Amino acid sequence: MTSQFSLKKDFPIFVTRPDLVYLDNAATSLTPSCVLKAMDDYYSSCRGTVTRGVYQISEEATSQYESVRERTAVFLNTKPEQIIFMPGTTHGLNMIASGLRDDIKPHHTIITTALNHHAHFVPWQRLVDPDHFFVCPLTDTLGIDEDFLLTHIDENTFLVALPLISNVTGGRIDAPSLTRKIKDINPRTLIVLDAAQAMLNESVTPEDYSCDFLCFSGHKMYGPTGIGVLWGKTEALSLLEPFVVGGDMITEVTTTHTTYRALPHRLEPGTPNISGVIGLGAAIDYIGNLDLSQLHNHKHGLIAYCFDELQNAFGDDITIFSDPGNITSILSFALKGIHPHDLAGYLDTHNICVRAGNHCAQPLHYEFLGIPATTRISVGAYTTRADIDFFINKTKEARMLYQKPTV
Repeated sequence: MTSQFSLKKDFPIFVTRPDLVYLDNAATSLTPSCVLKAMDDYYSSCRGTVTRGVYQISEEATSQYESVRERTAVFLNTKPEQIIFMPGTTHGLNMIASGLRDDIKPHHTIITTALNHHAHFVPWQRLVDPDHFFVCPLTDTLGIDEDFLLTHIDENTFLVALPLISNVTGGRIDAPSLTRKIKDINPRTLIVLDAAQAMLNESVTPEDYSCDFLCFSGHKMYGPTGIGVLWGKTEALSLLEPFVVGGDMITEVTTTHTTYRALPHRLEPGTPNISGVIGLGAAIDYIGNLDLSQLHNHKHGLIAYCFDELQNAFGDDITIFSDPGNITSILSFALKGIHPHDLAGYLDTHNICVRAGNHCAQPLHYEFLGIPATTRISVGAYTTRADIDFFINKTKEARMLYQKPTV
């Protein structure tokens, strides 16, 4: 079994860039050799389209493609027909919103949270009038205000959109408990979960949550970009009108009508991202060979260490927008005396990659945190304590360089 403390050797980027300190895993993770090889093997040995060809390389490609669906189902402890391949989380969430548009009635309400990524906020905001769109505020520890949420659930609540883990604070919600409470109040309310940040921070099993849909992206779990998964309960997926039509998702077209294939292919139009799916399968296999409990502890330990070191280094001059009692692998902060963009730019001169900005969460920053931007770090399996120490030291240097002298 691979040891997560020596994983840098699995990632070719550390060969070409040995001094790289990569702390932007919440945006995208790096890619191991096995994923690159799986994609290259497809292009070099069975570069055919899937499901349509009756020749050997097409059938081989189809076999590989569908085997990833089966392995993904095993990974999530669900059924293959509930796995819909999407370009990513954003596309999957928009697929759901578009597919449900005709089911929205004038009296329906939608509830989201201030912690949601724009991709899990704007699609729902577009579906209802502003007075029917409720944004759940935060607690003092940057968690979801469950009392507000649950008191706004009634017979008109059409949908609730929640993140499993915030891409800004790194805090997780108690999804099994909260989704059960929502369904107890209104079993017909649809629950959509954004699992993009959760896939490498906890074991994600949709059936453990009382949700109807769940989406995640391959590129945040050591896979390639441009591929993700929309999971749904069979009855929930059946509600969705296809977002895009054409290609192999169609059974029959006449001049008067069109019929679609059964799930999951009904929601997979056109030529899919075949190499991306195959790369996702390799990433899932790679993750399956890791000790996930040890991996989670490694990352959570590093981010907790970083939290303490930042506090020790900057004291009252730093505000960390993460709860030390509910922390995963993400931490965001604001440092007095230096703008996040200036800090990120200085760190980049030392090959340190962090994210600066609003992290596609403007309502959270502008309306709840009261600041335009934060600096975010997010660790991966290849992150070491030495990486964190180097980041802390260079952050001290940057602050000294940019800090305005007092008059």
